[in-house]
Amino acid sequence: MNNRFFSGLQDVHIQKTILLLVVSLVLIGSSLLIGVGDNFPMIAMLFTGLIIFFFALLRHWQKAAYFVIMAVIFTVILILVWIFKASLGEDIAMPAGLVSISGILAGIIGAYVFVSKE
Repeated sequence: MNNRFFSGLQDVHIQKTILLLVVSLVLIGSSLLIGVGDNFPMIAMLFTGLIIFFFALLRHWQKAAYFVIMAVIFTVILILVWIFKASLGEDIAMPAGLVSISGILAGIIGAYVFVSKE
């Protein structure tokens, strides 16, 4: 049987992406299941999972400049969240800040990885 879906999963890049996504979702899910409030190991696990998630989804860019642009965009989002945190409320500002910081770190790490490959 010649199934296009399963034959596409045999590509090494797709396998690495799926592995990174599974690892990131396990880290994110575990940290949220246990709870991140005042629990530094779970907060670190959440950050690590979010960084791996961003990197897994965007690693096909293959250019450091794209990752730098992503880091700048998330920096602007973080600044806007910080400016408007009173009107956003803690329920929105805190997760948006966590995701923004993770996006910045993923952009920096991605830029470093692809600059070092060149």
